[in-house]
Amino acid sequence: MNQYRKNEPEDAKTALISTLHKCGKMQESGRLQSSQKTLND
Repeated sequence: MNQYRKNEPEDAKTALISTLHKCGKMQESGRLQSSQKTLND
């Protein structure tokens, strides 16, 4: 029933954490326009 590779959920978790970290860095930089800030909140 398990259709995923053993490490696939861990890979997805790592990718998500990386993306969230990058979003946080962009938000802190102050370079986002107001519409982008709303989407990033």
